[in-house]
Amino acid sequence: MIRQAISTVTLALTLAAAPAFAGEDAAAEAPVNVGPAVNTDKTGVAIGGYDPVAYFHDGEAVKGDFTIASTVGDATYWFDAEDHKALFDADPHRYLPQYGGYCAFGAALGKKFNADPHVFSIVDGKLYLNLNDSISEKFADDSETFIRDADTNWADIAAVPAQEL
Repeated sequence: MIRQAISTVTLALTLAAAPAFAGEDAAAEAPVNVGPAVNTDKTGVAIGGYDPVAYFHDGEAVKGDFTIASTVGDATYWFDAEDHKALFDADPHRYLPQYGGYCAFGAALGKKFNADPHVFSIVDGKLYLNLNDSISEKFADDSETFIRDADTNWADIAAVPAQEL
């Protein structure tokens, strides 16, 4: 368990190493950048194909259907239902995950870590994804500070490919 007193440097190293412990299957499915500001898979699908509207309306991660899709910039979003697609199309920025779908806690550290679409929180009407449950708990403990730091850092890191941070 991550202790409150752990240094940012140690925590960043722990986060960077975490994907290595996830196993070979996770590495094979790890998203790559289509555009550096949005975390997508190699085909341009964001959030691992999960419906961004479902987080708000269903309160859970719901896998979308590739036949019900919308594109914003370089990223394609899948939806579980046509009504979710319609809501998204009417106001996509309301439903897009913050920090391009990268881990919100990582963005607070000035890094871009892949996020687990099942590990999310909605704070002040915005969707935040995180790397794993323990990081999400840490994020929740002081979300105001982490969001402020991530917002500040995002201006500098959004256009930088993840592997260069």
